[in-house]
Parts: sequence; structure tokens; C-alpha cells
Amino acid sequence: MRTLPLEQGLLDEGRISIAESRLLQTIRDAETKKVRSIGGYRRWIVAAAVMAVLAGIYLLRPMLIHSTPELHTAYGEVRESRLPDGSSVVVNADSKLVFSQGWEDGKDREVWLTGEAFFHVAKTP
Repeated sequence: MRTLPLEQGLLDEGRISIAESRLLQTIRDAETKKVRSIGGYRRWIVAAAVMAVLAGIYLLRPMLIHSTPELHTAYGEVRESRLPDGSSVVVNADSKLVFSQGWEDGKDREVWLTGEAFFHVAKTP
């Protein structure tokens, strides 16, 4: 095995302090660049999160605005309720009743029933 002889003399205090100050400056510069790059990523992450929330609200808005009320009963459950025109309905077990919200006097009142229900319909003029 061969070895290379290393002949290096002692460094004086001036050269050591200059090397130390360069090293510390390099470390400070690297930390500053890292903080700046993380700050840039944070801005992109926040912007992407805001866009995702806005897109979700935009896509879910029609369902929230135009949702239709419904009555749903589980197995063995019977539920009694009132419809918007004052009619009463008893929905039998494992049934689903869907109806629109804005019923006006003198116009058709529509309900969609899957299962069984008993209606006591209020008269309209």
C-alpha cells in the first residue's frame, strides 16, 4: 500500500479567522436561500389550497341551493311529517319520499314515493 506524504505547515491566526468567516457566511447564505425557497413553496401550497376550496364550493353550490327535501325511513321505522302545503304524511318502514320545496297555491304538488306512505292531503282553493 502506498501513502502520499502530506507536508503542510501550521496556519496563522489571520488565515484561520478568514476561513472561519467565509464558512460562517456560506452557512448564512445557504440558510437564507432555504428560507426563501420554503416561503415560495408555502405560497404555492396556500394558493393551491384556496383554489381547491373555491372549486369545491363552485361544484357543490348547485347541490346546496337546489337540494330537494326528502323523508327516509329505516327498517321498522314509521315517520309522520307535514308537507309544505299543510298535508300530513305517514311514511312506512324502509320508504323514501322526495318532494320539491316551493309549492304554490293552485299549482300541481308533486311527490315521488319509493315504498309505502299514507297521505292526508290538504285542500287547495
